[in-house]
Amino acid sequence: MEDNLTDHIKEEKENSDYQTVMACIAVDLENGATGYGYSNIRVKNPSIEFDLNDNENTLEQYNKILEPSYTAQMVSNGEINTDVKKELDKLYNHIKTIEKLAEKENKSGSNEYKWNNKTYFTFHGGDGGRTVSNCAEIWAARNAILQGAKFDNLIFRSQMYRNNKFANPCQNCRRTFAYNWVLSNDEIYLPSKKFQIEINFEGGN
Repeated sequence: MEDNLTDHIKEEKENSDYQTVMACIAVDLENGATGYGYSNIRVKNPSIEFDLNDNENTLEQYNKILEPSYTAQMVSNGEINTDVKKELDKLYNHIKTIEKLAEKENKSGSNEYKWNNKTYFTFHGGDGGRTVSNCAEIWAARNAILQGAKFDNLIFRSQMYRNNKFANPCQNCRRTFAYNWVLSNDEIYLPSKKFQIEINFEGGN
């Protein structure tokens, strides 16, 4: 996985001047379906195949293609089948569950939520914050699912885009992918029983 992700980053750097913080590879452990993703959906993101409208908010456009109404449109257009839609909608449900958890806990009106007393998540995506969907893992998962992966079978590895150094999953992703494995240089983040109990995911796990 590491070599594949490093090669993918290298190819992107050779073909464009795109810059971001994080890159991720997601692989289905059973069928090998693979997806790559980059962080930052406030600008045009080359890991997301979607024709942006320059007159509309970029973040809102990218968030919209995660919604079940959009995946239903993809089925109608013959782009995906209903099995793929089911997996994409599971990803969406996990994202929305974490966002709603943050929104529920927000009592200060600051749009911020503290994981373990550390401000980490801005559920409305203010300019100074990061939404769940801003992470590279989200788009790697989506791209893998589009290649035939099952959400529950995905395993992740993330690296810094600039220098290819391994990056630990952020607190948002630890919760969003509480049922998945994440590879590290020095350990494997196993599916988190703690977060599974803590979070009641919409539509089940």
